[in-house]
Amino acid sequence: MRYAAFASLAVLALPALAQDATPPSDVPVVNSKEDFLALNRKEKWRYSRANRDPVSFFVDGEAWWSSAADLDNSPGDVSVTRLLAGGGVAFRVTDTADFILRGNARFSFYDFSNAAGVVPSLPALADPFDDVYEVTFDPIFRVLPEHGWQWFIGGRVRSAGEPDADFGDTIIGGGIAGASYDITDNFRLGVAINVNSRLEGGVWVFPIPIVEWDITDDITLRTLEEGVSLEYWFANSWNVSLRAGYDRYEYRLAKAHAISGGSVTDSRIPIAVALTYNPSDRVIITGRVGSEVSGSMDFNNSNGDEIASTDLGANFLVGFNVRIAF
Repeated sequence: MRYAAFASLAVLALPALAQDATPPSDVPVVNSKEDFLALNRKEKWRYSRANRDPVSFFVDGEAWWSSAADLDNSPGDVSVTRLLAGGGVAFRVTDTADFILRGNARFSFYDFSNAAGVVPSLPALADPFDDVYEVTFDPIFRVLPEHGWQWFIGGRVRSAGEPDADFGDTIIGGGIAGASYDITDNFRLGVAINVNSRLEGGVWVFPIPIVEWDITDDITLRTLEEGVSLEYWFANSWNVSLRAGYDRYEYRLAKAHAISGGSVTDSRIPIAVALTYNPSDRVIITGRVGSEVSGSMDFNNSNGDEIASTDLGANFLVGFNVRIAF
């Protein structure tokens, strides 16, 4: 299962809060697409927020490839390709409140090479696991007034594992809540707390800072779905950013697997340069290149006891994602 250190943990909440920073006082008048494109990024947000539909829909798509990362306790390496498709619906409850339902499915295709020995107790195991999936459903309620406190609360149900794993053993649950306050017109600060059950048993708790700081009119530091982002808006519809985050994936293994009914946790720290194109209030396209500078892979048996752990070397990554609202 995937958790990013910042807004990925917040599902829809943190991306929304990052975009829903304190706006200026007046809603701009827009009579055409040209009028909208002529607005600056804050004015675009103000217009879109004020004119959002009572019910709206969105779809998400993502593709991500991580090149081979060396395994420190094996002569081999592992690469992975991840594909995501999802969507959701947002209900405008009041002028400042929304209720959002989102679901997505991510498929990850791991390719181990010469990896025998990565689990010392199973020296002949060269492919610890192969293709895995995760399906997530997230309801969230958020309140975003123009000034002062903004807050959100949400839940999460997720299933992740090999296709042949027992479905009941792949389920975790959790939730998140947070709040932020506009300390100045250009600086919003807050915190969120993410809580999840774990496949290995117990609870995983992670605090998440919420930051939205307009350093200048064109440079912003904020938390995003991918982590922390330092953005430079070189045009109204374009920005380039440096992003850093923390991803954590958990998968249940099938009972027919050599590690019968166990689990694996894949943790990574990605740092990337991203280019984002926002041609309208309904389309966001982002591409990125970078590196997962560090990581680890931990294997657990069906009792939740760790039986092997390996560090992952740095690698190359490339990916893109798109969101379309309608």
